[in-house]
Amino acid sequence: MTRYLTPSKIALLCLIAIYTEGVVPNSAAVDILAFLVSCLLPLDPADSSVSTAKWQSQFSISIDDLEDALAGHASSVPGRSVWDLFLRKLWSIDSCDALEVFFADVSSMLAKTREEQLYDRDNDIAPEADRMRLSRCSPLGAFVRRAQLEFTRLQFYDSVKLWKGFVKYRLPTYRAWARKNPSSEQASVDINLLELGLDSGGQLAQVVYGNIEYDSDDEGNVSAKDVERLLEFQISELQRK
Repeated sequence: MTRYLTPSKIALLCLIAIYTEGVVPNSAAVDILAFLVSCLLPLDPADSSVSTAKWQSQFSISIDDLEDALAGHASSVPGRSVWDLFLRKLWSIDSCDALEVFFADVSSMLAKTREEQLYDRDNDIAPEADRMRLSRCSPLGAFVRRAQLEFTRLQFYDSVKLWKGFVKYRLPTYRAWARKNPSSEQASVDINLLELGLDSGGQLAQVVYGNIEYDSDDEGNVSAKDVERLLEFQISELQRK
């Protein structure tokens, strides 16, 4: 169990990434932002109207939750919904190394610091015009900064376990992604297996990933921080009774 990061938080980072890329039209932006904020802002344990189920669902956003929120919105790319672009981003993270690169790059979604702006000015670096940047103090910006920081703190074993959890988390979307992206290299588990000509059901893959489709270990779906907040809620519930 990691301190903070979970597969569903990686999925939310992917959604924030496509939002900052400017492919979410204004007609869908309000709903997408409302969904993101509802997933990220902590619920108030003192709010008696909040159910236990709502608390639990906030800690691990399911793939079905994301599909429900995104599939009905057209994107700025002709013929593609926001859900389609989200899946493309999700499956672009095709190995444990790619996950590390993804986290190293998430800071590009944030507004530059004053020092970075001065450096760009002094070196005649033109500001980017092809994507928006998040305020570092906004709910989305704070989440991005926290997620990147927590990833840098992970031990190698924990980062590999997070990657395996992410592979399992997104696996139900494989057919939908492959159908929309037939020209892509379509590795359902790890691009390295595909490049080595190995099947995901082969002996080496089984040693590394096990029987990932049927593995019932869901420990990686919640973080230590999530458990702590759920306990706080349950204690407040007991105190009200």
